[in-house]
Amino acid sequence: MTAYKELQESDRRLANKLIVALHNKEISGDAWHAINRTINRERRDPNDNGRRYTNGYLVFYKERFAQLKKKEKDKPVTQIAKELGAEWKSLTGDEKAVYNKQAAEQR
Repeated sequence: MTAYKELQESDRRLANKLIVALHNKEISGDAWHAINRTINRERRDPNDNGRRYTNGYLVFYKERFAQLKKKEKDKPVTQIAKELGAEWKSLTGDEKAVYNKQAAEQR
C-alpha cells in the first residue's frame, strides 16, 4: 500500500484499471505473463549481472553428470544425482579444493 500511495495520480489510475481488469478476469494469460515480466524486470537490482551463485559441488556435478549420462543412457537422472552426491562426499579435501577454486573463478 505504501508504494501505491507514492505513485503519481496518472500511475494510480493505471494501477486501478489493472486491478479491476485482473479482478474481472479480462486479461489473457499471455498479457498476464507480459505484465508480470515487466514488473519483475523493473524490480531487479540494476547491479545484478544475472549470474547465479556457484560452488564446488555444482562445478563437479556439471562435469561428472555429462560423463555419466553419456555412459549410462538408460539410468534415471535421480539415480545419477544420488551417485554423484555419494561420489562428492567420498572426495578428499584436496580433490574438492580443485572444484572450489574453479567455482571461485566463475563468480
